[in-house]
Amino acid sequence: MAHGGGYPSRVITIPVLIGLLISSGPSFADDPECTTVKDCAEQMVALATRLKGENEQLRQQIIELQGALDTQKESLTNSIAEQITGIRTKEDILLPSGNIGKETRLCAKGSYMIGITFGDGPGGGHGIIHAVAPICRSL
Repeated sequence: MAHGGGYPSRVITIPVLIGLLISSGPSFADDPECTTVKDCAEQMVALATRLKGENEQLRQQIIELQGALDTQKESLTNSIAEQITGIRTKEDILLPSGNIGKETRLCAKGSYMIGITFGDGPGGGHGIIHAVAPICRSL
């Protein structure tokens, strides 16, 4: 028959497809519970139903997690905004470094360094830096 009739290609395609499915797919002998096509179909329906239930549970978990994430994000944003406002409005506190020149001190717990103060004096071509102390700001 001439090309374009359609019938011969269907006749060839269907047996080839059936042969591939039979040769490459699992046989009924592989699954002891699946002895007939009806048994296999019932198992597939049961599996599909279970998977749909699991899918719905996962969708619900995603919705809950997104809500928790949004709440946490809002809380963190507010907390950071409060901290930044507090940092911007506090007065600088000068904390001397203690026994100047003999030991190094850090800012007290709950504060952070924003700069230093120091004394300078003449001395050679470059001068002398002395009495270094941190400028700390409380959080």
